Amino acid sequence: MIHKPVLVDEVMEYLQPKRGGTYIDATLGAGGHTRAILEKIGYEGTVLGIEQDPELAEKIKEEHIKHLIIENASYITMEQLATSHTLDRVDGVLFDFGMNSWHIDASGRGFSFQKDEVLDMRFDPLNATSAAHIINQSTAHELEDIFRTYGEERRARKIAEAIVDERKNGRILTTERLVSVIGRIVPKSAKHPATRVFQALRIAVNRELDNVAEGLAAALRLVSPGGRVVAIAFHSLEDRIVKQAMRNTEGGVMLTKKAIRATRAEYLENTRSRSAVLRAWEKSL
Repeated sequence: MIHKPVLVDEVMEYLQPKRGGTYIDATLGAGGHTRAILEKIGYEGTVLGIEQDPELAEKIKEEHIKHLIIENASYITMEQLATSHTLDRVDGVLFDFGMNSWHIDASGRGFSFQKDEVLDMRFDPLNATSAAHIINQSTAHELEDIFRTYGEERRARKIAEAIVDERKNGRILTTERLVSVIGRIVPKSAKHPATRVFQALRIAVNRELDNVAEGLAAALRLVSPGGRVVAIAFHSLEDRIVKQAMRNTEGGVMLTKKAIRATRAEYLENTRSRSAVLRAWEKSL
């Protein structure tokens, strides 16, 4: 599957890339949003693209896109990266917190509950904690807390207890075996029974919510007066952090009174856009 960036028109409307400007795509991925920004800013402009997955970073480096600086790093380090590249003025920062389609379709790291893969879920393979480590080393209480906090899973306790019981038969190392355990507890519905647990594990493995808060704080500090920060979230936990950060940061104004969502036309073309929520903030002059 080719990764389609969501809300591209809306990103352009709220980020307002200016010719010759300097922008940061904090979640570069396959570069869909970055390409749209580069078209607007022209050859005088620069985009710093940050991607924490080394495989994805290498894939886009191979394209040799002009006026794009690529860093394989976490976006929480964007202030240091901007300094190292002498970006004295940053006109805007974009976050797309959604998972890249490549991770589900081709990474082989167990992000999908519809494939039998190794239970990994690390965006950065150098991360010491994998999903298998959490599943096999955590207590029932710790697992319950992860599933309830990060997945908002109502059956968190029963699932956690079932996992601990299943571990008596050997370590749980594959997505298929984990899905099988969850399927005994969660009844089938329109949403796959493992959806919330897999979301919770991915968030826990990659410290996603902590990183969202740290990255947003960095961006809100970094942008120059008149600069904008645009963030796309894909579930309520992320969106809550985005909304609170933009509302509570002094020296700027939230541009989106209500969350911006995909049009029906975009949803029909790209179902991934269904849960996307965009918010934007501008630093005061």
